[in-house]
Amino acid sequence: MITIIFAPPRTGKTAFMTSRALQRMRGIQARQDIKSCKRVLEPLNNNGFNLSLPKSMRHLVFSDYPIFGNRRGTGSYEVNGYYLGMPNKQHKTVFLPPCAQIYLDEGQKYYDSRKSMYLSDFVSRFYELHGHYKMNVMITVQRPGLIDLNIRELSQQVIEIDYMEHKYVHGLLVKTTWYCHEFDNVAAAIKYIDGGKKKENAGDKTEYVYNGNVFKYYDCENWFPAFFKMREERKRFDIIRAKPRENTLDGVREFNEKYDYEVPETYLKRGIRQ
Repeated sequence: MITIIFAPPRTGKTAFMTSRALQRMRGIQARQDIKSCKRVLEPLNNNGFNLSLPKSMRHLVFSDYPIFGNRRGTGSYEVNGYYLGMPNKQHKTVFLPPCAQIYLDEGQKYYDSRKSMYLSDFVSRFYELHGHYKMNVMITVQRPGLIDLNIRELSQQVIEIDYMEHKYVHGLLVKTTWYCHEFDNVAAAIKYIDGGKKKENAGDKTEYVYNGNVFKYYDCENWFPAFFKMREERKRFDIIRAKPRENTLDGVREFNEKYDYEVPETYLKRGIRQ
């Protein structure tokens, strides 16, 4: 099943998805996923294959950001959305076990609807056939319309996070509740958004609860290092003290040099006219 979770920034999308992933990493659900995977592999291995899971593997959660476990070595397994797809000769794709549970944050970076015409068929086919391999995929996005049309139309569960609420005891976070609107498909969710979020189009109201502090299981600032790309050798920040405007010849000239309204040539992508 494909699940799309949407909400504006800082509304708790990643925290919500992490809470769902933690359920698949623990207890009965984790053991069931492992057993299901082994049942799928058994007839293959009885007929010439030689596939197995590592003995240390306790769950089948794969995410494109680290989700930490309760104990060392029990976190999520890595997956890069750019390498999810059916096997092909054009582009290397990752080989995951059957029944894998996949969690992708800000999925528009992989499946941008504005670039749908460039999305390869082996990616679309993966989402069309993922259920045959008993996979589940959960994707967060700010608006469902940002996800490639084919992929979003295949989704069977769409969740809008309205808001989240925390409960603290003695200053410690002990529970988080997400108040949501839930839809059977993206078309219904988009109708709700485009129609001004009228009650009659709001889908089902649902609540999801995580008992404990979900935020200790992932880094909400995971992309912090990205701001240092190509700046590893820098020793100073770009700090320029603001000065008041001067109505003098030099002051006017300096103002117009600093606040140029022409778009820099390198600002837009190549081939796009200004």
